Amino acid sequence: MLKVLLVDDEPFILQGLSVIIDWQSEGFEIVGKEENVQNALKVIQEKKPELIIADIKMPGQTGLDLLEIVRSELKLSCYFVILSGFNDFAYVRQALRNDCLDYMLKPVNKTELLKVLGKVRDLNKDYCQKQQDEHRQEKALFSRNIIPLIYGKFDRKNLEHVEKYLGHCTGCRYISVELDLTAPQIAAASDEQKHQMQRELYQKCLSQMEGFEYRVIYDVAVKSLSYDVGIIYSDELLESSGMESEQAYLQNLKEKLLACTEFEILIIAGSKVADLSQLNQSAKTAMMSRTFSLFEISALEKVKDEYLDGEGQKQISKDLLDELVRSVETNQTDLIKENVEKLNALMVNADSSLVNMAINYIIFGLIHLAQMQDPNVDQQKILQSINAEANEQIFSGEGESTEKLLLQYGEYLAQLRGNQAKGVLAEIEEDIKQNFMENLTLKDLSQKYFLNAAYLGQIFKKQYGESFKDHLNRIRIEKACQLLLQTDKKVYEIADEIGYKDLDYFINKFISFYGCTPTKFRKQNVK
Repeated sequence: MLKVLLVDDEPFILQGLSVIIDWQSEGFEIVGKEENVQNALKVIQEKKPELIIADIKMPGQTGLDLLEIVRSELKLSCYFVILSGFNDFAYVRQALRNDCLDYMLKPVNKTELLKVLGKVRDLNKDYCQKQQDEHRQEKALFSRNIIPLIYGKFDRKNLEHVEKYLGHCTGCRYISVELDLTAPQIAAASDEQKHQMQRELYQKCLSQMEGFEYRVIYDVAVKSLSYDVGIIYSDELLESSGMESEQAYLQNLKEKLLACTEFEILIIAGSKVADLSQLNQSAKTAMMSRTFSLFEISALEKVKDEYLDGEGQKQISKDLLDELVRSVETNQTDLIKENVEKLNALMVNADSSLVNMAINYIIFGLIHLAQMQDPNVDQQKILQSINAEANEQIFSGEGESTEKLLLQYGEYLAQLRGNQAKGVLAEIEEDIKQNFMENLTLKDLSQKYFLNAAYLGQIFKKQYGESFKDHLNRIRIEKACQLLLQTDKKVYEIADEIGYKDLDYFINKFISFYGCTPTKFRKQNVK
């Protein structure tokens, strides 16, 4: 709706203008009806109307005075239409020279008014289209300057252009928001469907970064296989948000993005750097975290100068990679941390292709170690499970993501060698039968029996032919059957007694096992 302000010192003229047509059906909304210029100026500053219709002659300040103030002092480009009598044409010419759109003779004719409003609509449509085109061109030019900063191939002009829109940013992070290509829904989609999801994701990011749209960049990866949107964070965003900490701001952003998207996404934040000129270093750590499928802030936060040469480039030694893999194999915690710290420092300043090569070398080394211990183990699933476990503290800032992965993997390999989990599986099964009504989780049991959660989940499924969660549900539903047949308890009472706090969830689970509701099961078996 275009907002309209009516100004005339004669009340019946104002009333007549407001009812002569259906303003709303014409796409207009009257936001004020004022009898003098001073009151009109208050409405203009508060409501910002797109169209002002004012009488050319009024006691005190006139419609021409109002037009002069709007154009010269307030610098507004709103549409201005004057109402005049037959003897006012000299004033009309003066008004038209001051960028007045049109004039109407009193008494106002309905047809003439509709004609003027149509003219305003057409002009406003053209103006909005022009603004959108100019804005798109500005965003495209901005993207052409911010992308070099992200990839580390920029000059002073690139940086100056970006700072023109973002200001002099301090404490920057590059955040990649992208489609999770491992999710079944996205993996099965066509390339066109993925691009459509990416465009939707871009709009979602813009809505969450309202007022800071230039910090949202579409398709940063360009020619790679990822479908991403980049977000530039800096300390200035935290200051404007009123939140207490960076951690709170990023956590809030993550939760909002996950809540408003209907498909699976990854949110990967790079390490913090001093300013926009170092944005590439943050983007590199985000890329490394993506490779490991770990989505923590500060994947490589610590950088020691002694590992860098004068030009900021350093070759990654194969010996260091082998030493890192050996420290994981022997599960030497301190040595793993030391080697990760050395490697992290080198990777931050290494070429991206070299970084990918190093990461792949480590991953293949780890897979080989596991297969040496147990040729039948599904190592890909184990890696995914360990990654998921590490991701529970997403955006927590607790520790290095690489270090966390390797420390967990060292424990996992030690368990493979000892094969200790199988010896306590019967004990765990008895524990489940005794405490199935409690809030049991695989993670809790793994900690209680000193096992890796990922490995326990795998051998559990191998032993029982179903996941831990399905096995727990089966035990609960079997107990529910007994209570349905042996007691008069209500269905909701039984659900609560066997550990289901959500009645609908219990009923759905019961149906999945027995093909009918608990109530129907009870009736059928009683008969």
